[in-house]
Amino acid sequence: MPAFDSIVGLCRLSHTCQIAGVDLVVRTEASPEVSALIEAIEAGGRRVTTVFEGKERPQGVAGIDYGSEIQLVVHGVSKAGEVVVQNTGALLSYNMGRFQVEAPETFYLLQEDYALGEGHVPNLVAAYLRCIEFAEILKRVADDFRAGIGGPGTAIILTGRKLSIPLTYSQWLLDDVPSAEDLSQSRHAIFDDHLKIGRLDAFKRVLVRFLFNVPTEQRFEVLLRSWGEIMQAFLSDFDIYASGFNFDKAREEFERRKLDFVVKMNAASSDAMTKLIAIPVGQGLLASQMKTDAAYTVVNHALLTASFVFLLVAAMLVAAHVLTLRQVGFELKAESEMLRQRALPTYNQLRPMIEQLQTRLRFHQWGVPIVMSILLLVTTGMTLIAYSELTATT
Repeated sequence: MPAFDSIVGLCRLSHTCQIAGVDLVVRTEASPEVSALIEAIEAGGRRVTTVFEGKERPQGVAGIDYGSEIQLVVHGVSKAGEVVVQNTGALLSYNMGRFQVEAPETFYLLQEDYALGEGHVPNLVAAYLRCIEFAEILKRVADDFRAGIGGPGTAIILTGRKLSIPLTYSQWLLDDVPSAEDLSQSRHAIFDDHLKIGRLDAFKRVLVRFLFNVPTEQRFEVLLRSWGEIMQAFLSDFDIYASGFNFDKAREEFERRKLDFVVKMNAASSDAMTKLIAIPVGQGLLASQMKTDAAYTVVNHALLTASFVFLLVAAMLVAAHVLTLRQVGFELKAESEMLRQRALPTYNQLRPMIEQLQTRLRFHQWGVPIVMSILLLVTTGMTLIAYSELTATT
């Protein structure tokens, strides 16, 4: 890197600095600083030719008066990951567009007087660096990326239809590159871990919808220019997908809760009916034991009292049944209200199921107790009638 830094320093001490083919031509004045920079450049493996008064000087600046104008030619100024070019446009076209979506290890732009990593970044260079970030987003989304031979390569989307997007563009497109904030928001929206697979699939489908009918060589430019519209379409499609996913998940969860409620209702009703059904039978047996004989008057009183005790026990069982199902009703209401607050659209879609469950709950809560109460009142009344008739006979 010292040789590259020396090239940058030499350019900044020059009157003019220009790329000529693969060489760098510098017009400057002889000075100790220039001499030291030339030595550092040559130590880094680059050859520097010094021209003074129209003649090459094999010994470099040695013997030239300081302050004299000289011309320096740095041969093969760019090598490996160290690139020196005239301006941003030249960097984009360098080596068949290799660096359009992937910056070299380091570079220096003569016209912008900017070296990669320096603090103040010219607007055009900042747009170029953001364009590289933009291309990285597309590479992550793509199902496949085919590197070009010396070129920027092609991103391939395989969702429904095959969509090839060559990552090539012109310098003028840099004005349309999204801002750093927009890129950050886009990355979060596309690659967030929540429903990650669904996000990527939705985004790919939007890309296919927007770009499939665009000529292949123009797709990357259209993608950049239409990025805001594409992101809006993606967010809209993903909201629909997420709503459907959340509905299915909520429905599945509510189905489980519904089963719990049904089991509780059935268990409460079954337990109450099992206990209550024996009471009318018992009252019938008590009535059958009553006699007309005067000697059984006390027994008849006892049997009637026992029948009313049975009725009291039955009333307590009915009350317990109603209270149990009321608690189940509170739980159902709480679940429904929570669902309504968290996801109103999902709640509206599940409302018929909730209403059916509430109807079933009302039947268990009031239908079973009413029927059993009527039966108990009938059997108790029959016991009372039997007692009255038999007692009157005695």
